[in-house]
Amino acid sequence: MRHMTIAELTDDDLVFRLAGTGITERQGLNITGKRYGDFAEPLQVSRAVARFKAFHATPCGFVSVHREDYERGFATDVEVAGFPLRTDDGEGRMVVMIVTPLGTAPYTETGGRPIFMAPATHFEFIDVGQGVPDGEAIVQWAERTALTGGRQPDQ
Repeated sequence: MRHMTIAELTDDDLVFRLAGTGITERQGLNITGKRYGDFAEPLQVSRAVARFKAFHATPCGFVSVHREDYERGFATDVEVAGFPLRTDDGEGRMVVMIVTPLGTAPYTETGGRPIFMAPATHFEFIDVGQGVPDGEAIVQWAERTALTGGRQPDQ
């Protein structure tokens, strides 16, 4: 539970609804109620939103690895494993994630943010029996969306 977080997908970002004590201790900040966009670049946010929408549409999980730089002057690589949560009506927009620290990483400036979440160095969907979305198509769609200022590009 220390390394667990629950996030809610909004139309254009993710909101951390719960963060475990291990995450809060490592980051030096309780991210509960904060948006992913507070800690990541706009293109990363677009990719995350597109991927979260995809793994809710095709029920599956994901695993990713990224670096987190902390304003306190250190960084760590983390592995994130996540799975969608569904409501009784099937309209799930929540995800439960386990964020496991993998060890220290080279530190870079956070750009004035208390935490900077770097782009994923690894991402893959996990098939739990329903198949997986086309990850490359999702990333391309997210990049086009980011370039059009958040407007939905034509398919």
